[in-house]
Amino acid sequence: EGRFREDLYYRLNVIKLNLPSLRERREDIPLLVEHFYQKYAGKSNAKIPSQAMKRLLDYAWPGNVRELENVIERCLVLEKSGEISLESLPPHIQQQVRVAVDTVDELPPEGLDLDQHLADIETRILVKALERCGGVRKKAAELLGISFRSIRYRLQKLGIEDNDDA
Repeated sequence: EGRFREDLYYRLNVIKLNLPSLRERREDIPLLVEHFYQKYAGKSNAKIPSQAMKRLLDYAWPGNVRELENVIERCLVLEKSGEISLESLPPHIQQQVRVAVDTVDELPPEGLDLDQHLADIETRILVKALERCGGVRKKAAELLGISFRSIRYRLQKLGIEDNDDA
């Protein structure tokens, strides 16, 4: 709107810092968790089960470092044992699954076949779900939050499985 004093802007704009978001620097999450654990629990060497740490690493952190700090503080306040466990994480972090598939950050110059790209991603997700559930389609459907009919249709459409076990 042009209401900010230009001379003040240039006084404050001496050094520009580009600080990437937390989802772009996941390697910092364990260090930050340890820092916040010590800050709120007064203990160093945070003992966090690998499943809980994996969920913290997999979460997208739209609220960045402040959201991570709030989650750690919440866990320590609500957890009587003073330890952070998978069960002490907020439900939206407990239940989320980060899908590790090839994504397109930039469109290639030659473009891409969107339908084929989406089919490839869907195939990888379905195969991973089936592997995790020992090939039991009903459990894989529950894991993915879809109906048994839907998973059966998708598997058939993509030519992944032919047998009719539940």
